Amino acid sequence: MVIIRDQFVFNKMVLGEEKQVAAMIKKVFKKYIASDYTSQGVSTFLQFINPAAIYCRNFRGNSVTFVCRMGDRIVGVLEIQGWKHILLLFVDDAYHRRGISRELISRAAQVCRKEGQEKVTVNASPYGEPIYKKLGFIPTDSQQERDGIKFTPMELVL
Repeated sequence: MVIIRDQFVFNKMVLGEEKQVAAMIKKVFKKYIASDYTSQGVSTFLQFINPAAIYCRNFRGNSVTFVCRMGDRIVGVLEIQGWKHILLLFVDDAYHRRGISRELISRAAQVCRKEGQEKVTVNASPYGEPIYKKLGFIPTDSQQERDGIKFTPMELVL
């Protein structure tokens, strides 16, 4: 389903967009999140967002990625696994504070409800935690670290 909001177009990622998605995520990650991770965490995350890994999760696994486009550019990404856990939520920093994260979560939550889910979970980075709180997520545990990646488990009741 294509949703147009202002100049932004929201829909599902299509085959062949993995490289553009990965490049945008990598840029934002390095600027805002990488400094909170150990070198192992940075390496682990960069492997996770490799275009081949994104392809496998989305076209051979049980993930779906919603994207926000402005023209031919992908400026926002939300990847959800099994209609219940957000793996990735990134917005190009030139487009922060324009409601893109809120709209991506709204689109994903709508489908999750249709799939019978009662909540959506996420492991929020230290940078992302206040953003998720603003969008209605609540922490379900204290901050943790796994494989050099710091995160706080959170959930949104649908």
